[in-house]
Amino acid sequence: MNADINTLLQQELHTLASQRHVHHALLGVSHLHGDLHWLGATGTANAQGEPASIHTPFHIASIDKLMTATLVMQRVEQGLLDLDAPLETCLPQTLIRGLPPLTLRHLLSHTSGLPDCYEERPAQGLSLMERVFQGELTEWTLEQVMDQVRQMKPHFAPRNPRQPGQWARYCNTGYELMNWLIEDLSQQPLHQCLQQDIFIPAGMAHSWQLGRMAAPQDSLPPADIWIDDQPLQNQVALEHFTSIYCTLDDLIRFIKALVQGQLFQNPGTLPQMLQTRHKFGFPLDRVALRAPGWPIQVGLGLQSFCVPRLFTPFHSIPEVIGHTGSTSSWVFYCPERQLVICGCVNQTRAAALPYQRVPGLLKKLKIVSPDA
Repeated sequence: MNADINTLLQQELHTLASQRHVHHALLGVSHLHGDLHWLGATGTANAQGEPASIHTPFHIASIDKLMTATLVMQRVEQGLLDLDAPLETCLPQTLIRGLPPLTLRHLLSHTSGLPDCYEERPAQGLSLMERVFQGELTEWTLEQVMDQVRQMKPHFAPRNPRQPGQWARYCNTGYELMNWLIEDLSQQPLHQCLQQDIFIPAGMAHSWQLGRMAAPQDSLPPADIWIDDQPLQNQVALEHFTSIYCTLDDLIRFIKALVQGQLFQNPGTLPQMLQTRHKFGFPLDRVALRAPGWPIQVGLGLQSFCVPRLFTPFHSIPEVIGHTGSTSSWVFYCPERQLVICGCVNQTRAAALPYQRVPGLLKKLKIVSPDA
């Protein structure tokens, strides 16, 4: 590996770790076909003071939405799902009663307008996420979650998900419904679908769903999630979220398998996930501040991000596709450079960090090595 690239990536790793309230940083950069494959870790992995390692598993947070979208699109390929069929044809009334007319395409593309089941507050009380973090709530059912959604007003009437450029709003609700649907269609729990249809085909030997699968025997203790300087130690509550843990290597394997077509039968499926893109807006409320916003776009579960040329007049920065998580986890693929960049700092107050650091890193890598 080029010594300059190694130095640059070490500097970037330590810059990530130097952010406020960040206790550790994990960073991976890998070329799709070339020799570049760099992994780095620094800081303490958990409240017990164990050092972070490149093999430390971490909570990928909403990167799991890209896995959910992959499972849905696999079932579309198999003829088991129709993205444009009304939800009542595939979901029970106990879950969707009171919702506007919607399709799976609305849910995948965040164009449903539904309130967020985890982050938003009903007229009276706290959000589900706040109740979890405060230790008030440790378990719940999807029916209870949807009852809470019905207590809140939609943000907008469902947009046309087939028309490019619609405004979207990030929403966990639709993805919880799709996880239920995947289990119902497959007649097996989500973790078995993940293992069978993603982890094994992609060669992800050190990934698991918390509370549903045992961690691999040779796995290191997972990294803690931090809320400012307090570790989130509500294990029971975490097990009620999808809560997938991966290592850097496994996350790289996942995105490589996805973009190289190893997870789909039809070579046109991945392009379909980006064919019609919608725009996340500017954050205008507390919840939107923690969610993806302009200039991030979303297709069918797959996000795209490119810094507008106005902000980088001297060095254009190529587009990346992938997903991020609210604990500042990320996995991006840059088609122009054929580079995968992933990482995590496990800090709930640093959700925007990937969008702040990845474009600059791409620019620096281009300057140091035009072939990178």
